Amino acid sequence: AVSGGFANSTSVYFVANGEAGLWVGDGAKLRDASGTPGHGIAGSIRFGAGQSVNYVAAKNGLVVAAVGQGGLKIMELTE
Repeated sequence: AVSGGFANSTSVYFVANGEAGLWVGDGAKLRDASGTPGHGIAGSIRFGAGQSVNYVAAKNGLVVAAVGQGGLKIMELTE
């Protein structure tokens, strides 16, 4: 799953990437993508061994991720 949100005035997006965790990207870099793999990926979040991120949704500065054996993770976006 892929979802977008805002951290104050910055556009960010989130990619649920299974065992690799939750990828976080910069929306501005995504729009300017040059075709280079990983061009817009700013970082990733791992919640622990065996905790795959299967779904993500972002809205109004909150991010909810369904994390396999880790349950729901709720994060607040700040700048």
